[in-house]
Amino acid sequence: MPQIGFDCRDGLIEFDRCLSGCPSGERCLTRPTLVEIAKTRIWKGMASTTQLLKGTREAMLEIQNDFYIKPKDQAFRLLGTDMHSKLEQNVGKNELAEVTFKDFMSGTADLYEGDNCFLYDYKSTGSYKVGQMLGLRAEQIEHPDGDLYVKKTTRKGVVYQAGDVKMVDKWIRDPELVDNWEYTMQQNRYRLFYEDAGFPVKRMFLQITVRDGGTQMAKQRGVLENMYLIELPIYEREEVMQYFNMKEEQLQHALKKKYCPKCNNRENWDGRKCENWCNVSKFCEEMGE
Repeated sequence: MPQIGFDCRDGLIEFDRCLSGCPSGERCLTRPTLVEIAKTRIWKGMASTTQLLKGTREAMLEIQNDFYIKPKDQAFRLLGTDMHSKLEQNVGKNELAEVTFKDFMSGTADLYEGDNCFLYDYKSTGSYKVGQMLGLRAEQIEHPDGDLYVKKTTRKGVVYQAGDVKMVDKWIRDPELVDNWEYTMQQNRYRLFYEDAGFPVKRMFLQITVRDGGTQMAKQRGVLENMYLIELPIYEREEVMQYFNMKEEQLQHALKKKYCPKCNNRENWDGRKCENWCNVSKFCEEMGE
């Protein structure tokens, strides 16, 4: 992907120019931090698993266009990279970490436990997404200590009088509300890489670090822990490979034609990604429908 520079307070600046000396004379972040953020994967014709999970138009535009990134927007990616690096140093006997596999695409899973035949991936994300992944929903229950309202109160559309027992949220994991399809598909693709290499996978997990864990906002969403271990379902091989074969063909076709339809609602997070988290939204707007 041709990330070529930073979109910073001084405007657009190429990586080499920034790293050789800040035009402002005073850096926004330390040089080692900027060096790490500036590291770029060069497109060599083979798509990665994470690349194919993106919208095809987004992936195509990132390959075809030079673009700039905002350094401070990369903070959580940097933290995730650092965590991966540290955990990789603790790999023990009969464990495999950060092994890259390739066929018509590539993929790198974070940890394989040979003794249990368990496959793990590490993720860092906000409490809103974690709540979706856990399938959390709130049920109204009476305060466990029997606390009472001291005045007339309206809570979630219900009116309570002074002296009524306070109502509080009890957070329930509802399997029907679980939303982790993208992570599940990614981990299943990694599973097939391992199984094809002779390493059976019996169970799969995500280890989630909550970026805003411990904050009032996270607690209001029912996310009460700073880390979670979430088991993912195993999908049939045919379903997984059909999807990734389709996405790889779509990407190669788009690169050849220099055109692709817009990302669907799941890929663009119902439009939220386009507004705040897509590096190539400008090129997407220029391409039109």
